[in-house]
Amino acid sequence: MSFPEMIPLLNLATIACIGLLVGSETFLTLFANPVLLELDEPARLKAAHLLTARLATPLPLWNVLGLVLLVVEAVVHRTGPGFSLLVAASVLWVAAAVFTLTLMLPLNNRLARADSTSSPKQSLLDYKRWSVRHMPRLLVLAAALLCLLLASYAWSKGRTG
Repeated sequence: MSFPEMIPLLNLATIACIGLLVGSETFLTLFANPVLLELDEPARLKAAHLLTARLATPLPLWNVLGLVLLVVEAVVHRTGPGFSLLVAASVLWVAAAVFTLTLMLPLNNRLARADSTSSPKQSLLDYKRWSVRHMPRLLVLAAALLCLLLASYAWSKGRTG
């Protein structure tokens, strides 16, 4: 299989990676967090601790993979239609990463380390702050996905048209 024949597979892999990550983040924001907020305080703290501890490794790696795939897509399609959309998707992805590293990660780390000796009041405050900050991050990631999908559409139309 030649490189030009592999480009659609790259596009599919990028869409799958980014789409699944945005879907997972959407689930956390719209479904898991509201349910957790309905739990009593000790159960909410335990659930928040378990979630953050479980997701602490795969989500950052998944985010990095998404960025790498977006950059590779932009390089591959640098002379084709949709290039500016791929650049926009990459920039949005980087913005979400900066937001995550500066505003979300400190809260994530505290929640993941929380145990029976931690202050429940501080942990609840951290969890509420994390929940509020998650929505803007999700919107930026969704905008990056939309740019990727539009770029893919432009590329496919340019290839067939």
